[in-house]
Amino acid sequence: MLAQWPAWWQQAAKVAAGAWNGLLRHRGFAGQELWGATSQLTFATHRCHCSRGSAEPEKGRPKNTQPLKEWTLVVSPFGLLKVQLPCHVTVCPLDPHEYPDADRVFVTVSGQNTNLHHGADLDNVYVKYDTEQREMTVLSDDVDRTASVDVKIPVKFDLEIKTSGDGCVKIEKVECDNCRIETEKGTSILQSVKSKNIDIQAKGGKVISLGTLQGNANIHVSQESAWKRTVPPERAT
Repeated sequence: MLAQWPAWWQQAAKVAAGAWNGLLRHRGFAGQELWGATSQLTFATHRCHCSRGSAEPEKGRPKNTQPLKEWTLVVSPFGLLKVQLPCHVTVCPLDPHEYPDADRVFVTVSGQNTNLHHGADLDNVYVKYDTEQREMTVLSDDVDRTASVDVKIPVKFDLEIKTSGDGCVKIEKVECDNCRIETEKGTSILQSVKSKNIDIQAKGGKVISLGTLQGNANIHVSQESAWKRTVPPERAT
């Protein structure tokens, strides 16, 4: 049975495909710092503070997808989240009103009902918080590639997210000092991200910015990748 990806990943793929075609036609976009034969886009020495459109991918999941395993960990504020997985990863902040002490991290692995007892390997998902280093780790090489992992973190948590294969990454409404994302074939989506340093490596997947992207950004895309910034209609002329 073919895997069914969450609907918002499917929508993101459509947006990325359109972005790539546009880049091929126009060799870049308004406000682009560097786009040339090396197929590398870099904002390494410039402050990028750009308002984007409000086109947000749908967050719906297939009807037969449900949480398979959950973790709740007590943490200290201003830590680091390290993720290395072969599947989809979503990171979003905790509600500061519900968790004013910023002392919790929630990790949820979701998957299809048909895969509950086949290939999930949930016991091989390593989830741990190091109190001395203030590092939150979510690691697995064996989790089902059709699964998805959602992580809710305190505000001001740094990010190091790495996915393999078709694993996609979505970072939503996060503020931190350092945000590093590395993907192979998966799409990276940054929605309303504010960080002093943003480092994105896309070896074959697409990179899409939705909402506000603020920070010193260093974005490297391969020849098979594309960088898409959504622009409000009034600015797209």
